[in-house]
Amino acid sequence: QQDHIVPPPCSQALGDHVGTTDYSEMALPCGHVGVFVGEKSQKVVGAEVAEWLLARGDQRKSTATGK
Repeated sequence: QQDHIVPPPCSQALGDHVGTTDYSEMALPCGHVGVFVGEKSQKVVGAEVAEWLLARGDQRKSTATGK
C-alpha cells in the first residue's frame, strides 16, 4: 500500500494478465521490501501464501486424479 517503486495500481494490474481466474491479492501497509524484512509482514504473508497453496494443492490433486 505504501510502495513508491511499485505502487498498488501497477501491482494490481497483474490480475488482468495472469492465465487463470484463481487470482488473489493481499494489501499490506508497507512497501515491497517491507514484505520481506518486516517481522509482522513475514508472519502474515507466509501464513496467507501457505494457506492459499495448500487449498489449491488439494484441488489440483483431485483434478489430476479424477477424485
